[in-house]
Amino acid sequence: MTTEAAPRVEIVLPPLHKSQLVIAKDPHRFKVVACGRKWGKSLLDATVLTKYAPEDPGLYMHIAPVYRQTQEAWEYIEKIVGQWPRSVVRQVIHSAGSEQVFFTTGGVIEMRTGDLPANLRGPKLKGAVMDEAAFQKRETWETVVRPALAVDQGWALFSSTPNHFNWFYDLFELGQEP
Repeated sequence: MTTEAAPRVEIVLPPLHKSQLVIAKDPHRFKVVACGRKWGKSLLDATVLTKYAPEDPGLYMHIAPVYRQTQEAWEYIEKIVGQWPRSVVRQVIHSAGSEQVFFTTGGVIEMRTGDLPANLRGPKLKGAVMDEAAFQKRETWETVVRPALAVDQGWALFSSTPNHFNWFYDLFELGQEP
């Protein structure tokens, strides 16, 4: 009796430009990316989330200031996840105000908004992307997301266009120190 191995599925990630690749491959726990409009933040965010969630059980969140801003990254995630067989992706839920991908490995990607930080409280996080972080409240990071990441030493990616000298600027400056 011969047993054939299941065919290996090649997942084609969207091509990243040189700067995005450097960030995606960077091993640091916290990454702060300040860049202009149409640089490709949503593509980078989606690629990073879909890199970790299928392989490592736990909750991964994409957090944007408002719901509409989650949609571009969600469209990339749907395209990437659509390549996996149903045996890998357990469920994709898309409804008004809530998008989630559940992997059979136990990884979950959830799209959320940071407009009401208290609504993010509760679960521990393996990873978080704070999209347009400069336009979110400092409280969202300091009192909700950071503590949720601390439990499992999770990672965070902050991608944003600058917005004056606020907490995102302070984070960016911290990363410039040797």
